Formats: sequence, structure tokens, C-alpha cells
Amino acid sequence: FGTGAGPWSGFPSYEEAAEELLLGYSTERIIRALEDARLNPAQLEGTARLFAGWSFNQQRPQGLRELPESLREALWHHVKDTQDDDKLGRATRAFAD
Repeated sequence: FGTGAGPWSGFPSYEEAAEELLLGYSTERIIRALEDARLNPAQLEGTARLFAGWSFNQQRPQGLRELPESLREALWHHVKDTQDDDKLGRATRAFAD
């Protein structure tokens, strides 16, 4: 989910397949899997994209409250220097507030 090139919005529709699969798991289960791994940049990108994305927020409006502070900080640190205004806006709402 984090290996596509480009923005988190306006992307090819096939990229939604990974998002749909991930959203088949509970937020708690996703977080447990992330906590057990040392995430590479592509995995951080995909994780940030999932949790800051429209689908996650529509399906799980309270879901971001489940994120541990350490994960929230890691995702914000990964995205904060992007030059993509849309990505930065989504990440700010999800991780920096």
C-alpha cells in the first residue's frame, strides 16, 4: 500500500485493493502487527496512508484514538517533510493534532 508513486488521492483504482484487504482487519490487529515489526520507509508510507485515508476515517471515525502515541509520532515524522500538500494535510489531521 506504500509502494505506489504519487499522492494519497487521485491514485489508480487498483491501489484500493490493498486498502480493502487491510480494512478487513480490526484496527487493534493492524496495530499489533505494526508493533511487532521494524517498519521500512514503504511500510511507514503505507501505514500513514491507511490511517490518514478517507476510507479508514469513514469506516472507523474513532479509529485514530486507538493508535499508540509512539506509532502516531513515527507516522508524523515519516510524512511531515513531504512537499505534497494533500498528504501533509491528511497527515496533520491524523497524526499531529
